[in-house]
Amino acid sequence: MNIWKYARAQWDRTTAGALFALGALALVLGWVGVSKEALTALQIPYILSGGLGGIFLLGLGAVFWLSADMRDEWRKLDALEQAVGRRDPEPVAALDEDWLDEPPKPVAAEATPDAILAVGASRTTNGRARPARSRPARAS
Repeated sequence: MNIWKYARAQWDRTTAGALFALGALALVLGWVGVSKEALTALQIPYILSGGLGGIFLLGLGAVFWLSADMRDEWRKLDALEQAVGRRDPEPVAALDEDWLDEPPKPVAAEATPDAILAVGASRTTNGRARPARSRPARAS
């Protein structure tokens, strides 16, 4: 694969790699500058420019790398959404807001296993009604 073609297609990852390299270079040059100076007052410019600048560049590179990862995930989600197809293009507008005003339905204090199974037997994934399962009676 042509490197320039890859760099254009993955510009955010290329930028992140360049920022990582510049940040590491700034840290190394700052460390070399600090190690050559004996006086603390003369080391401070190297710490500020090399140390803090290098850490800033490394953080900025991490932001670009995470942005590239999120863009890949968004592409995957868009592909899945197109493959599945949307049933309703405006799902928020289709919501009935009356359910917000209704109080929750009370739950029976003593629910039997058959009643719980009947409530859980609402619908299958394809939208068809599922028959309620019944448990065999236990011998006491």
